[in-house]
Amino acid sequence: MKLYYHPASTTCRPIMLLAAADKLALDYQLVDLFTGENYQQAFTAINPNQAVPYLEDGDFRLGESSAILKYLADKHDSPAYPKDLQRRARVNERMDWFNTNYYREWAYHLIYPQVFPTHLRSPDVAQKATLDFERATRLYDTQSMTKSDFDTARAQYDATQGQLQAARTSPPSLRLSPRLR
Repeated sequence: MKLYYHPASTTCRPIMLLAAADKLALDYQLVDLFTGENYQQAFTAINPNQAVPYLEDGDFRLGESSAILKYLADKHDSPAYPKDLQRRARVNERMDWFNTNYYREWAYHLIYPQVFPTHLRSPDVAQKATLDFERATRLYDTQSMTKSDFDTARAQYDATQGQLQAARTSPPSLRLSPRLR
């Protein structure tokens, strides 16, 4: 199986973490987001959405981090993704919450403005985003979840923690913003 990815991508890192935890053999194909490789014709021919992560498993192709995580977990019978319908539904709920609430605030309002100059925000907008992010985090912390329900959803959360560190330690040619130095 081939995974098109970038190590600083918060949507790729959960897949990398699951693959490492479950010792899955993936052929990692780096797509350099910082140089716009994802918009080039070669990658667009592979994934017309021009986004990573993107998985190829033979003739089967799949995008979207959550879908790829679930596919790999099912294909390899990962203990991180429960078989019990209600426990699995709880994991799916958390993954969906992460993708539609937490990630939006984290990436588009907190991370991207620090990494990509085209995403810079005014101080007022940045302050609102910080408050929204804190609200989302508090809401997440108040939701009860057992450890077994939490494993797969937590992989997505954990991946975000390395976002800035990965960007800061990228080779200088991959850095777009002087704030990363």
